[in-house]
Amino acid sequence: DLKNTTANDTFQKNGRLNSKFIKAVTSDYQFKRCFTRKIINKELRLIIIVDISGSMRGVKIKAAKIAMVMLYEALEDIADIRIILFTGAFHALNILVKDFNEKIDPKKFDKFGCHSHFGQNVDGVSIKHEANKLKKNDIIIVISDGQPAADRGYSLYDAIPDIHEVRKRFRVFAFSIDSQGDYLNKLYGKDWILTSSRNELELGHKMVKFSQILVKEFYG
Repeated sequence: DLKNTTANDTFQKNGRLNSKFIKAVTSDYQFKRCFTRKIINKELRLIIIVDISGSMRGVKIKAAKIAMVMLYEALEDIADIRIILFTGAFHALNILVKDFNEKIDPKKFDKFGCHSHFGQNVDGVSIKHEANKLKKNDIIIVISDGQPAADRGYSLYDAIPDIHEVRKRFRVFAFSIDSQGDYLNKLYGKDWILTSSRNELELGHKMVKFSQILVKEFYG
């Protein structure tokens, strides 16, 4: 059980992509291994932060797991990736699946699922905590399916200042599954992409295509 591993972490901008690039991400992309060359003098570092609250159960968490595998396989020769699962109720819980400079462990992906003891999420706290560990040019990608909500009153309006503080220091992009409402604009500005759970590969396709844009801009 991931809860019992030492990877658990419990606790109480440089530049922007052109918004037209965001709009260019569509669901009709055919996945393939896109990148085959490692750039030595410059390293793209991505941290993927995945919501595993109760509402992500079923097809949504499956889509997120597939997307992580697709993204890792597409980028393993050209970028360094850290993967964190997050949830929480009274406290935030961040679970490390893969760290920077670490090979993927298939067994950890087999355990990729909703946490058995927590059903809520405190997005801003989890994202802010991870941001404090990052280097200057690291890029944050968040995967979630709804607006922040947890016990003790943590809500959207608590998450907004937390995430805005992080966005002042890092580029932050969100992939949202089946979300409704305008809360994404309040949290992430225009740097978010909507996906549907009706196609479990859509999230992965969009993330891989988006990563092509990141790579082109970063190394271009």
